[in-house]
Amino acid sequence: MRFDFHQAFSRSHRLAGVKGHLCALLLTVLLFALHFYFALFAIHLQDSGSVCLILGYLLLFAGLDWLLTGRLIRLHKVLGSIAAAGFVLVCVLQLWSAPLFQASAYHDQLQLTQTDQFSENFAEVDMSSVPVIDYDVARQLGDKKMGEVTALGSQFEVSDDYTLCSVNGTLYRVSPLEYRDFIKWIQNRGEGVPGYIRVNVSDPSDVELVLLDEGMKFVESAFLNDRLERHVRLHYPTEMLTDYSFEVDDEGRPYYVVSTYRPKVGVYGGNDATGIILVDPISGACTKYDEDEVPQWVDRIQPSAFALEQLDNWGRYVNGFFNTLFGQRDMLTNTEGHNYISIDGEMYVYTGVTSIGADHSIVGFALINLKDKEATFYKVNGADEASAMSSAEGEVQEKGYEATFPILLNVGGHPTYFVSLKDQEGLVKQYAFVSLENYSLVGIGDTVGAAQRGYLLRLSENGKENESDPAAMQVVSGTLSALESAVQEGSTHYYFTIEGNDRLFIAPLSLSSELVMSEVGDAVQVRYVESEDMTIVIDAFDNETMHYDDPEE
Repeated sequence: MRFDFHQAFSRSHRLAGVKGHLCALLLTVLLFALHFYFALFAIHLQDSGSVCLILGYLLLFAGLDWLLTGRLIRLHKVLGSIAAAGFVLVCVLQLWSAPLFQASAYHDQLQLTQTDQFSENFAEVDMSSVPVIDYDVARQLGDKKMGEVTALGSQFEVSDDYTLCSVNGTLYRVSPLEYRDFIKWIQNRGEGVPGYIRVNVSDPSDVELVLLDEGMKFVESAFLNDRLERHVRLHYPTEMLTDYSFEVDDEGRPYYVVSTYRPKVGVYGGNDATGIILVDPISGACTKYDEDEVPQWVDRIQPSAFALEQLDNWGRYVNGFFNTLFGQRDMLTNTEGHNYISIDGEMYVYTGVTSIGADHSIVGFALINLKDKEATFYKVNGADEASAMSSAEGEVQEKGYEATFPILLNVGGHPTYFVSLKDQEGLVKQYAFVSLENYSLVGIGDTVGAAQRGYLLRLSENGKENESDPAAMQVVSGTLSALESAVQEGSTHYYFTIEGNDRLFIAPLSLSSELVMSEVGDAVQVRYVESEDMTIVIDAFDNETMHYDDPEE
C-alpha cells in the first residue's frame, strides 16, 4: 500500500475541537487588529468598505478553521453564506444609493437661495484686508522664515498644510512644523513639534514662526501611536472621519479639526458632515462636537470637497438622472477651481457655475458657508475664473507675470475678480481687479489701492455707476485749490485737490461735463467711497459755483 506523506503530515498538524476553533478565531482577530491599526478604517455599517472587510474576515475565519480542524462543518457553510449574502446586499445598497435611483435626493442635499441682487446681498470688504497671498506664496514665505532658524531646520520642516483661518478677524494661513523623518521623530518625540508658521494673507511682511511653550506631540508627521490619524482613530474606532485640518484659536493655541460624517442619500451616498472632533496636539485631548455645539472660533465643519460635490449635484440632477444622459436640459456644473472668502468672521467656499459644455463663461456663482452649509447662488452672467486670470495676465504680458486664482469681491456694487500677479520666482509684483461681467475692464497697480483706482476709472468710463452701500460713501464740499487734466489710454481724466483736504481726487470726464468748465476757486462737492488711500477715485462731482438761480423764481 502506498504511503501518502503529505496527508499524514497534514493530519498530524491538525488541531481538534475547541482548540482548533479558538486558534482560528484568535488568528483572525489578530490579523483584523493589525489591519485596523495600520489601515485606520472606520468600523461602521454605513462604510461599505468596512462592511466588506468584516465579511472578508468571516470568510478568512471559516477558511482558517477548516484548515486547522480538518473538518468542513455547518458553521463554515453558514459563515460562507452570510458573507456571500452580505456582499450581494452591499452591492444592492450601493446601487440603490446611486444617482440612478436617488437623483432628486442628490439634487436637494444642498439648499441654495437664489438671487440676482448681488450688491444688496454680497457685502463689500475693506481693501486693506483683501487677501493678496495665495497658498503658493504663503508656502514660499513660510519656507523662507523657517530657513532663518538653522537650529530647527535640521530637525523640522514646514508642513504643506497652510490652512486658511480667521484669527480675531484677521485672515492667516497657518501650517505646523513637522518631523523630517523617523529618526528625527525618535530624537524629538519627548518635546514634540515646537511651533507653527503663521502668514498674514493681507500683509506679506507679517510672517511669524510661533514657538509654543509646550510642543505638539500628536501630529500628522509622527509615527506609531503619536501619529495624529491613529491617535484619533483609536479614540473613535466607529466614527467616519475626514479632512484633518490644522487651525489655531483666537489665543493662538493650535488644534486639529477633524470632520465626522455620514452618508445621507440612500445607505451609502451623499456624504455630509455631522460635526467635528477637536484634537489638542499638545495634550492629545480629543473632544467630539455635534454641528450645533462647535466652538465659535472654528472656521469649518463641512469639508469643502463635500460642499462642492453637493453643489455640482444640485446643478447636474436638476431634471433627474436620465436628463444627464439625454437632452441635458437646464444642467449646470461647477467651474474648475475654487477659493475661499471670509465674511463677518465666517469662512465660505465659492466657485463659478456654468452650463454644460462650458464656454469660459458663467451663469452665476455659489457661496457656501463651511460651518452651517448655508448656500447662495448669485445669478450673474460673466467670465469664468480662467478668463479673468488670462485677462489680467494679458494686461502685463510683456512682463510674463502669472495670475493667482481669483478672489471674488464686491467693488462698487459690481462683482469683481481680484488676483495677484507673480513673477517667475513666485513673488507678488502687481495686483489686478477684473470685472466679472466684462473681463476686458481691468485695473492694474503696484498696490491694491492703485489697482482699485484704475479699476474704478475703467468702470466709470464704461458707464457703470458706483453702487456702494451709502453708509460707506463720504461727501466733501470745499474750494478747488488745484485742477489738472491728462489723457490716459484715450480717455480724459481730471486730477484736483480741495482746500483743507490732503487727498488727491481723480475723476474721468465721463463722470460730469462740469469738469471741463471748472476752475481753481470754484466751490465743489464730491462723493466717494471711504478709503485709507490718499488718492481717491470719486463717484460724483458737482460744481456749486456753476449753479445759478432761475431769474423767473
